[in-house]
Amino acid sequence: MVYAVRGDRGMKRTVSAILLVILLTSMLYSAFKIMPAEAAGTIYIRADGSIDPPTAPISTVDNITYILTGNITSDADGIVVERDNIIVDGAGYVIQGAVVYPYKGIRLSARGNVTIQNAQLKSFDFGICLDHDGLGGSYSSNCSISRNNVTNNRWGIYLDGANNNKISGNNITNNSYGVFFDYTNENNTVYGNNIANNELGICLDGYISTTYEECPENNKIYENNIEDNAEAGVKLVGLDNIFCHNNFLNNSIVIESEFSSGGTNDPKLSRSIFDDGYPSGGNYWSDYTGVDLYGGPNQDYPSGSDGMGDSPYTIDVNNQDRYPLMTPWVGRTLGVKAGDWAKYRYEFMWSSTDPNEQPPQDWVDIVANLEWYGIDVLEVFDTTVVFQTIIHLQNGTETESQWAVDINDGSGNGTYLIVFIAAGLNPGETLCTFPPQSTSCGWQVEETILRPYVGVSRETNYLNVTDWSFVGPYLPLEFDSVDDFYWDRTTGIINEQAHQQSFESDGYVTSLSYTMKIVDTNLWKNLLLGDCNGDGVVDISDLAMVGAAFGSEPGQPRWNEAADVRKDGVIDVFDLVTVAMHYGETNS
Repeated sequence: MVYAVRGDRGMKRTVSAILLVILLTSMLYSAFKIMPAEAAGTIYIRADGSIDPPTAPISTVDNITYILTGNITSDADGIVVERDNIIVDGAGYVIQGAVVYPYKGIRLSARGNVTIQNAQLKSFDFGICLDHDGLGGSYSSNCSISRNNVTNNRWGIYLDGANNNKISGNNITNNSYGVFFDYTNENNTVYGNNIANNELGICLDGYISTTYEECPENNKIYENNIEDNAEAGVKLVGLDNIFCHNNFLNNSIVIESEFSSGGTNDPKLSRSIFDDGYPSGGNYWSDYTGVDLYGGPNQDYPSGSDGMGDSPYTIDVNNQDRYPLMTPWVGRTLGVKAGDWAKYRYEFMWSSTDPNEQPPQDWVDIVANLEWYGIDVLEVFDTTVVFQTIIHLQNGTETESQWAVDINDGSGNGTYLIVFIAAGLNPGETLCTFPPQSTSCGWQVEETILRPYVGVSRETNYLNVTDWSFVGPYLPLEFDSVDDFYWDRTTGIINEQAHQQSFESDGYVTSLSYTMKIVDTNLWKNLLLGDCNGDGVVDISDLAMVGAAFGSEPGQPRWNEAADVRKDGVIDVFDLVTVAMHYGETNS
């Protein structure tokens, strides 16, 4: 590491930076004395993109992203969204109601591709409502409700006529109903939420008989914490809904189905799935009393415990968890952020015993012209990483492609690249979990080892795969293959892959192989104290980052973990001083 601050000149620069900190601190103190604006009454985001009334504390520069700039109180609806394909970011502000029927904190009626995030919804009849626009009308679909705090409402998040929506990462507490599916709602996902201290945690409500069905179907509910709900963790009237990797903790009744609550004994009632098969497993139930002495799909292998109970958790005659977890499920997380990057070098080899066989021309071109291969992280949300790959040729030309992968379920157009997995996986854990969307979802980390990459010894998750079906830009071939994968355990990014394949034709054997290895990255190289943005120099931009987040703590609107230089959970004058003391330093 090379430090640029030296002698009297460096001291003058440091003193100047400290004076700048003093000035910036005084400005920040004055700014914090200014209270954000508040608004009363209903606010509309109109179909044409306008905000009504225009004085409402919501700003947008592109009619796509709408950001709250103050709290909202209303004795009617809070925000009514009439426009599709937008993001409404609450920025941590409160939307407060008066618990008056039938008003909603945020209403999406027959909307498509709308994201609601980072808002606090309190004291409405419906906290967030996704519904249709009348009998036989359009449904709300492909919307995302994420990272909101939904508390003290009658219905926390309410769906009626809503399909293919995602509810994730929300704190849903102290409502009469946490998440409520009313009649026909299909193919929605509810994952990674804290659903606690409600009367009913999740309610799937509808009607089923031998002649008529109108109920929630094929919804996926996984990796939620469902805890301390007074009436029941889940009330279940529906078909083929899937529950997996949830933690059911200390609910008065865990699952209240038509069977367990004494309803009509129709064999079609409340038929759902409560596990993801073996070895992925089911849910954690705090009242499960079974033991874990065996393993395997039938839980009869004498090889020892596998983290799943040897006997099912029975809910009623139609519903059981075949593989109840013995310890609470811990959700998967990404270990990268927007702006992270890595570069790789490739080595290629090709051979054939057939004198007339020639290597594929695209391989010849790559071997002759490739200088490096790059991965740039563009965006991260929930468990999905959007990234760009770069093929950089020796003549300076580049080919860029954009991909997305959900490290939780393996979905996305970049799945087959297998360059990202969840951070912090342990040996025996699968690369991705329910619902499996790719061949690699069932693969398990074999061991965690130490290997040197980019000058640092890194914890590395290793996996060997033999004879797997490659699905990519080329037609499938019948060949024998061996792959060794090495992912960085902390970040989940690929560090190295060694691939070998061979196939036989007319007695001749053709083999090709390549090794891909990381040679440069900002993920663990830039460790310069005070370099908040990771650009290798401590300068005014780092002071600005700390200033923008000054006074914030985790969970607050302006919190930025990168600006917490001292890693003490608060961004204060000591972080500014630390940046100032290292002002002008660089690393290489």
